[in-house]
Amino acid sequence: MLILGAGGAGYLYYEHLNSNIKKEDLTLGDKQMADHKANAAGQTPLNILLIGSDARDSKANQKLGGAKETFGSPPLADVQMLLHLSADRSNLSVVSMPRDTML
Repeated sequence: MLILGAGGAGYLYYEHLNSNIKKEDLTLGDKQMADHKANAAGQTPLNILLIGSDARDSKANQKLGGAKETFGSPPLADVQMLLHLSADRSNLSVVSMPRDTML
């Protein structure tokens, strides 16, 4: 019974965290992205862009000596990673881009 309760609580916590993720379709105007061709099993590759922000822009952080130059400005992208999951889900590639990379 304890294992079942812990599993249920874990699932509810996962759903809570997953519902906090903002998801929107990519708008390209009148153009649409080409669909990936599915393999024989009907699977397609998946790309995910992960971006973490450095938003320590509070009065408490300033008292500790942080955010003096960036106070009041938008948060900075602190971590940028591109994940590629192969169509058959057997391979995951991750490319990490340093914070101050100029493209």
